[in-house]
Amino acid sequence: MNMKNKAWEKKEKKKMTMTMTMTITMTMKKRTRLVTRKRFKKTTRKCNKFNLSVLSLTVLA
Repeated sequence: MNMKNKAWEKKEKKKMTMTMTMTITMTMKKRTRLVTRKRFKKTTRKCNKFNLSVLSLTVLA
């Protein structure tokens, strides 16, 4: 019985770490998006169009 509990605990810990990493990556992505948006405003329109197309391609891929 004890062994089973330990295995389950390990699985749960793994799940937690996975969810944590996922949330961290999501927040990082959001941050980068905000940064890119700020950059868009500073750059010219042509640059914006190019960057947006690249972003859409990365999203599709």
